Amino acid sequence: MLFLSETDQIKGENLEEISPQKPEALDENEGKKGGNRWLPIFGLLFGIAALVFIVYFVGFETILEPLGRIGWGFFWIVALNGIRHYLRGISLYIAIPRGETSFSINTAFAARLAGETINTIAFTGPVLGDAAKTAMLKQDSALEHSATAVIIDEIIYYVSSLLLILAGAIVVLYAYGTGVALYVMLVGLVILSVALLVGIWWAVRKGMKPLSWLIKKVGSRWFIPRSLVRKRDEIYNIECNVLEFHSERPRAFFMIFGLILVTHFLSVLEVYWAMQMLGLTATVNGAFIIESLTKAVNFIFFLIPGTVGAYEGGNSLILTALGYSAGAGVALALVRRGGIIFWTLIGGIILFWQGAKTSVEQVVETESE
Repeated sequence: MLFLSETDQIKGENLEEISPQKPEALDENEGKKGGNRWLPIFGLLFGIAALVFIVYFVGFETILEPLGRIGWGFFWIVALNGIRHYLRGISLYIAIPRGETSFSINTAFAARLAGETINTIAFTGPVLGDAAKTAMLKQDSALEHSATAVIIDEIIYYVSSLLLILAGAIVVLYAYGTGVALYVMLVGLVILSVALLVGIWWAVRKGMKPLSWLIKKVGSRWFIPRSLVRKRDEIYNIECNVLEFHSERPRAFFMIFGLILVTHFLSVLEVYWAMQMLGLTATVNGAFIIESLTKAVNFIFFLIPGTVGAYEGGNSLILTALGYSAGAGVALALVRRGGIIFWTLIGGIILFWQGAKTSVEQVVETESE
């Protein structure tokens, strides 16, 4: 069966094999963790510095001039961004079997926005945001179902994005022609995309369960949270659910894959529409290339919160390579970031409301006791 019961155990494995750490080791590990926390902060500061440098280098007026043409058309960018989030919310809803949840698509949409807000502003990459989505969905469904839904949605998104990146790089290489440096970068991007896709295919084919395996092997080390060690059986069940999702629920799998492909199409449409508003010569082919290579930039610099600086700099380089000005690339990135910021604020409101709701429920429970 796809969804295993909570009493299922990992054969031949025992959580007692993982010995507790000594207090001295914990203190030492805490110091190591504290040092690692500075890495994403440094990444954010680096991104902000890069953005300031890009604006200075390109010229503020060069960026401001096309931005002045946007007007009310900006709300189309906001709308397209919101539709993409809503479709991803639907995919979360579909990923949970019928009868195993009591939440609506709107609840999944809210969880999606809240999680993406954390992904945008936090220093943890996508990990904490996905955990927040799981926690919000867990209120109306079992943990193994909500976690499986979030992971399946993310895996299908990343696989389809890799396919988009691969297609975009190939189109640029064979249809446009580039300089030596960019040619080498694009070839490297093609090789990396193919390697990742093959790696994912191989891992699924072999039935690999990397997280539960890692917890078993090195669960006593500082970089493995103790909460994960305690829930290794649950994690194992979730990994089994993910691996068996395609074979056990093929209809849901292809529905989610189709929805995510539509979100990629809307992203290309957003680029095309934004370029039209900025007064740039826009083609569907060019918008497709820009979106695919922008996704590559986001993948490479995912540890920088909001990919600040990297997003704008990447767009500037991409549009320059396609014959546009560097200022046009930065302007395009800023227009699209405006849509991201709008829905990030909505997600922040949802997080605030959810926190307030939880606090009220805790007070009521305390008083009733």
